[in-house]
Amino acid sequence: IWHRYNLKQNPYFTEPLTIEGSIVPIETLVGRDKEKKEITINISLGGGTRLLVIGEAGVGKTSLVNFVRARARKNLFFSPINEIKVQDDWTPTLLVIDVLQNIYNETKSHGIQIQNKNLLKTLEDLFELSRIVEADDINPEAVLSISLSQATRLYEDLVREIINAGGYKAIIIHFNNLDNLDEAENYDKLFNNLRDFFQNKYSIFI
Repeated sequence: IWHRYNLKQNPYFTEPLTIEGSIVPIETLVGRDKEKKEITINISLGGGTRLLVIGEAGVGKTSLVNFVRARARKNLFFSPINEIKVQDDWTPTLLVIDVLQNIYNETKSHGIQIQNKNLLKTLEDLFELSRIVEADDINPEAVLSISLSQATRLYEDLVREIINAGGYKAIIIHFNNLDNLDEAENYDKLFNNLRDFFQNKYSIFI
């Protein structure tokens, strides 16, 4: 019935607003002015910043961060359109690989050319293996022969390429679904070994 009121579909949806593709534009997010300002100020500090947005499920945390990221993208901050949806069965290495893949896909949509040919080939080979793993439901650890330190170095090299190529101030990575991790020990397993990754001086992690 919503077309009778010039609406494409039910406006009373509970899904978060995304940077692109939402039922309504991300710019229409109303309220949370204090939180918007606080996150924006922290982002303006540049790389090396780490933020934690806390709240009950469904209060709008994801929409809030996507709103701020959408504005930051217009102000020389690089950020993948999609947030990183953390999975309960991920290892630290798989988390870094997923971040790499999201960033790499965004570089292609921006037309950013990776000048380091060795880096480009390594990333393309890695993501081709990732696609095979996903399609055939294979244990990724059995196929992706890359260590956490190697994945972290790839991340550092890719970030450096993007900053230099696009003149960006920093890269913003938005993690989502952390409240879906079942046990506290899963947080420890996933994040305890990621110190070097999270200390990247060109990155802002939310």
